[in-house]
Amino acid sequence: LTPVSGQLLAAFMEGAFGLIGWDAMPQGKFEFEEIRPWNDTSVLVKKDFQWMIFSTRSGKVVRNKIMDYAFIRDSPAEKVAIVHQDLHYGVISNRRGEIIPANFSDVINVGSAEEPLYFAEKNVEEAGIYVVIYYDKNGKFLRKQVYEESEYERIYCSENN
Repeated sequence: LTPVSGQLLAAFMEGAFGLIGWDAMPQGKFEFEEIRPWNDTSVLVKKDFQWMIFSTRSGKVVRNKIMDYAFIRDSPAEKVAIVHQDLHYGVISNRRGEIIPANFSDVINVGSAEEPLYFAEKNVEEAGIYVVIYYDKNGKFLRKQVYEESEYERIYCSENN
């Protein structure tokens, strides 16, 4: 048993995880590969090799098709993660919701956990260009730049080395 919210525990039974209340009563089916805390009303669940955000109040999936995620911040105050969702990348928070929509080829935090600065790229293969957009920690647009493929390789390599 692992606490995932003030009212719920993740439990393992017959090869799958599910949610139970503190009274030991099941709260839905035991159908998940993993369950992790997200916020007071939702949990991260893995089913069929995909992560989802599952509302513990409604019993419904509120965000799906998350292939993987990486936390930028994982503190009691807030969880912020870059998500790889449906072949694209974006940023979500357990307190503020979607910070950057998942429609980029890649998103990198070039700032810190306390003060993220997001480098979001969109590759337009047909045109041989990359569109780079910088966002602040709240998802506010700061700057955009368009690069030819050869130019982009130089700036991308320098930012990651």
